[in-house]
Parts: sequence; C-alpha cells; structure tokens
Amino acid sequence: MNNPFDYQPSDAMLRAKEKLAARIETLCSEDDSFAADVAKGKMFGVLIVEDHEPLLAFSGQIGGRFEWQGFVPAVFDYLDDAGFFKTSERIISDINRRIAELEGSAKLLSAREKYKTLEADSKADIERYRQLMKAAKAERDLIRGKGLTDEQRLISESQFMKAEMHRKKAAWREALAREAERVAGIEGEIRSLKIKRQMKSMRLQQWLFKQFVFTTRGGERRDLLHIFGEYYRRNDSMLAMSDTAIIPSGAGECCEPKLLNYAFSHDFTPVEIGMFWWGESPRQEIRHHGQFYPACNGKCKPILEFLLPELLESSTSFYDEHAAQALMTLYEDEALIVVSKPAGMLSVPGRSTRQSVYSVLADTHPDCRELSMVHRLDMDTSGLLVVAKTKKSHAFLQRQFAEHTIYKEYVALLSRPLTEKEGVITLPIAPEHTDRPRQKVDFAMGKAATTEYKVLHDGQKNAVRLIPLTGRTHQLRVHCAHRQGLGNPIRGDRLYGQRADRLYLHAECLEFVHPLTGERVTFRACPKW
Repeated sequence: MNNPFDYQPSDAMLRAKEKLAARIETLCSEDDSFAADVAKGKMFGVLIVEDHEPLLAFSGQIGGRFEWQGFVPAVFDYLDDAGFFKTSERIISDINRRIAELEGSAKLLSAREKYKTLEADSKADIERYRQLMKAAKAERDLIRGKGLTDEQRLISESQFMKAEMHRKKAAWREALAREAERVAGIEGEIRSLKIKRQMKSMRLQQWLFKQFVFTTRGGERRDLLHIFGEYYRRNDSMLAMSDTAIIPSGAGECCEPKLLNYAFSHDFTPVEIGMFWWGESPRQEIRHHGQFYPACNGKCKPILEFLLPELLESSTSFYDEHAAQALMTLYEDEALIVVSKPAGMLSVPGRSTRQSVYSVLADTHPDCRELSMVHRLDMDTSGLLVVAKTKKSHAFLQRQFAEHTIYKEYVALLSRPLTEKEGVITLPIAPEHTDRPRQKVDFAMGKAATTEYKVLHDGQKNAVRLIPLTGRTHQLRVHCAHRQGLGNPIRGDRLYGQRADRLYLHAECLEFVHPLTGERVTFRACPKW
C-alpha cells in the first residue's frame, strides 16, 4: 500500500484513472446535474485492490447526491429529506430567515434611524445652549467690568443656566434611553436567535460526526469525534485540551477515507490509492485538471492514520536521500555564515530527527552561543541562506528582510514550457487553515505577494528565474502553480504539482548589506541538477 500523502501514481493507477475518466464522461453525458457540478471542479479517487476492479469515489456530493452508480457510497448519507439532519437543517434555516427578517425590518431600521436623529438633535441642542451660556457669561463679565453690578442677580442667572443645562442633558438622556430600549429589544431578540442557531448548529454537527464511523482492516470502528480526539492527543496539540474535538467541516467525505472504509468493510485488500482533480481549477486552491494530488492534512490525515496505522510507523520520504547531502559553507566571518542548503534539509529543527541547517552549524560552531537563523527556506527548496553569528548582526540582517532591501533570486524548472517570456505576478496569499502547510490565493484575507519572472535561455528545459519582491510562505510555488499566476507548477512540487525526485527550486542569489563593512555583498550558488 502506498502512502496517500507522498506517492507517484503507477502505470496501473494511470490506467485506472483513464477508466474513471471514461466513467465521468459517460455520466456527464447522461445527467445534466452531474455534468454541471463536475465542470466546476471535483476531486476523484481510485483505490486499486486485490482480485477486484478498482474502487472509485468522489469527494463530497455531486448534483446534491452521494450515490452514483459505479462509485462507492458515502460513509454516512445525511441527505435523506425526512431524516434528522435535513429536518434539523430546516429548523436552522427558519432561524436564519427570522434573523434576516428582523435585521432588515422596517421597525428596527426606523428605531435605529430615530435614535440616530434624536442623538444628533440632542448634541445640537446642548451645543446651542452651551453657546448661549458662553455669551451670557461674557455679558456678565462685561457688566462686572463696568462696575455696574448686582452680583446676586448675576450669580442667580449663572446658577439657573447651569441647572437648565443639567435638566436638558437629563431630558435628552431619558429620551435617548427610551429609543435605545426599543432598538435593544429587537437586537436582543436577534442575539437570542443567533445563540439558539449556534447551539443547534453545534449539536447537529456533533451528531453528524458521530454518524461517520470508519472501519479498519482489523474491524476496529471509530467515529470522527474519537478519531480526531485521539489524533490531537497523539500530536500534543492544544486542541487536545478542548472538551470537544475541533473537526473541519466536510471531514469524512473525501475520496481516500471513503475508499478505504469501503474496502475494509468489504474485506478488500488495498494495493494503491490516488486521487486527481477533474474540471475547472478553483479560484483559491491550486488544482489542475487531470493532475494527481496527495491527501489533505486537515480533513484526512487523522482518519487515514486511523485506517492505516502503518503511516505512523514510517516517516521516510522520497526526499530523504537529498537531506543526506552535505551542507556547504560558501562564506564565513565573525558576523555571519553563508551556506548552500540541500533539498530535503530543514532550516531549523522540527519535530522529527531530520537534520537542519541550524543543528549542523550549532554542532560545528559550539563556541558560537549567539548563532541564529535570519530567514528560512522550505525543506524541499535548496540554495542560499545567511546565518547570523551575533545578536547585533542578526538584528541588522533581519531589518533588511523586514524592509525588503535584501535581493533574492531563485531558479526553478517548471512542469512545461512558458509562452510568456517575462512578467510580474501579484496574487495575495493566505494559509489554507484546514490543510497546513498548504497556502492559497485569497483576495479578501491574503497578504500582498509579488514575484517577477523571466524565462532562462541557458539550455535548461523549462527553466525560469524568479525574483520575490515579498516574502510570503510558499510564494514562488503558489505563484507558479496557481491558474492566475503561471498555471505551471514547479517540477517536483508535491504540494501544488507532481512528485519528482526533488523540488526543482533553488535559491541562487542573495544580496545584502554586510553588518560590519556596510558594503553591499552578493553571493551566488548554481543549482546542482
């Protein structure tokens, strides 16, 4: 059985994919609802099993249905119109409609507008009287200056006007409180309905998670609440401290969990699993028609580790051979070290025992107690890193990164040739919270990211130079792979493209101001591919 998070489809898997593609085309021609949904983009999965035709699945629903001929059924079908889920869903929908009615009601809008008008009138009235008091005081001062004073009368007048101001303020406060109470009455009903909706939604979601029960090869059965709870505890997550496991919406509906649960429930022996995207690329995530992708971490990893416990026993990756390559030191002085990192090596220590740039340098520089990483490269990316040897040089270099005055160049090999020879990509990037470490393009919540690119004419097939003008996580990988970027994943990008012997992305050039000399220095290291 292959690793669903790290695999290269075999010839048998590619043949099974072609059969599935033919099945998809047939259903598209037979059913308009199927065709319409699939055209928007859908993930399909194949599980090759012993002594049986490959099992087929799709993620989520198609055309508002879980059941389509030729595909394994859902782990739990909650779409029965008379069932508990749909009945509860309608109740929640009724609450939503009532909330919408109240929020848009003429009564609430009128009350809010009246309060706003009354508030403006009160401020204007009080300000007018304040100016009147100011003028009266000036007149009293003038009278006193001329010596024509009836002091007691002037004092009484001042006291009366102050008292009148207090009465005005009190009257306006009372009037505003009455209107505020009217607004609060309606808004309180809305808040109460929202709390009711939240509680019903939470209870319904918990009920649903309990219905998704998965079966292992050995016959062990667990629902999603147990599976995710154990996963969080096993990984020492802060989420394990929660009374209720936080489970992503749609968990249990993806291809791989469906396929494996069906296989184990029917005594099939899995041989190889894979999933590919079919249809239009989504706006945010990076998915290309016909391309295989690894399983997601957020929704699927806890379930797949339960179904395939052997995943926990081996963390070996096909990138490990590259991590064994030596870290190369290109330059060193009393302030910094410039190194060239091999693909597969971490920049800083992680949870695994895998070597990192920091751990290697810490071993070779035991007397350098202020050694610190200034920036990082993805584990799969090779190339230049600058490491500070003192706190002062670290602060100096880090400031340049923060101010974007450090110049960086990368070289990448793309999956196919580019038609445009050069250009600029500006796509905002945000984390894919349910599938870390993947990133997505998000025009609403993403951070601005800009990359310049230029096709290289050095005889290297599909080689391109990438210059990041910002430093977002996976920026170059996302900008290359996304449909609104180059739409052309970097070769070997197992997150956004296709697996290869390595990720063909290399940090070739690094230019910065030296913390001791104040001079701008440039370092280059050509990729070894």
